[in-house]
Amino acid sequence: GLASLALVVVALTGPYVDVVERNVTQSGIDVVIALDVSQSMAVRDVDPDRLRAAKQFVQRLGDDLKQSRVALVLFAGEGITRYPATADPRVLGETLDSVTTAFRPPGGSSLRSGVDAALKAFSQEARESARRKAVILLTDGEDTTAQAPDVEALKARNVRVFTIGVGTPSGGPIPTY
Repeated sequence: GLASLALVVVALTGPYVDVVERNVTQSGIDVVIALDVSQSMAVRDVDPDRLRAAKQFVQRLGDDLKQSRVALVLFAGEGITRYPATADPRVLGETLDSVTTAFRPPGGSSLRSGVDAALKAFSQEARESARRKAVILLTDGEDTTAQAPDVEALKARNVRVFTIGVGTPSGGPIPTY
């Protein structure tokens, strides 16, 4: 009786939504993850292999980069943007699942190509933003071109580079398919 009457009165008043504008200060950073997908990343000197160990690291990193814009670059002989900057870095895990079958850059191994592609992957908004910028370079360090990355371009854009080495000093045989 009385409870149902109260529910009818509440239902008749309808929902109430209040919209308030607020200025939000975003504290994240702009990050480009540059992942080496060259043939040497298939070496099994780490478990299960270098590439999958690096992909697992990227997935864990994506979980920790909340409030940041993250892009993904793949590189070998050349670099390509595999995923443009996103505010939801958790989607990188799904993107990484297709790395072994699609979107493979041409063969070889060029750290400069990885860094150059990472610089291009920053969105126009990120280039003009005062937010901090970083490139996270995941690689086994093999470089068949002997062309050093353009450090001056990084300095000019105020971009920090963090390098994560994947592999062991003893290495292993590079599988050929």
